[in-house]
Amino acid sequence: MLDEEKKYIQAKMTREQAEQEEKHALERLKKKQNQEDVLEQVKIKDRDKRRTEQEKMYEKRAAMLAEIEYNKKIELEKVKAGQELNTLKSSKGMLG
Repeated sequence: MLDEEKKYIQAKMTREQAEQEEKHALERLKKKQNQEDVLEQVKIKDRDKRRTEQEKMYEKRAAMLAEIEYNKKIELEKVKAGQELNTLKSSKGMLG
C-alpha cells in the first residue's frame, strides 16, 4: 500500500506541477498580449496626434494663403482707386 500511496502522491505532485507550469505559461501569454495591446494603443494615439497636427498645419496654411490673397485684393483695389483718382485729377485739370 505504501508503494501505491507514493505513486498516488507522485502523480498528484506531477499534475500540480504541470498545472502550475500551465498557469505560468498563461500568465506570460496574458502579459505579452497586454503589452501588444498597449503598443497598439500607443500607435493609434501617435497616429491620431500626427493626423491632428497635420490638419492644424493645413488649416494654418490655408488661413495664411487666404490672408495673402486678401492683402493682394486690397492692394489691387488701392491701385485702382489711385488710378481713378489720377484720372479724375487729370480730367479736372483739362477742364479747369
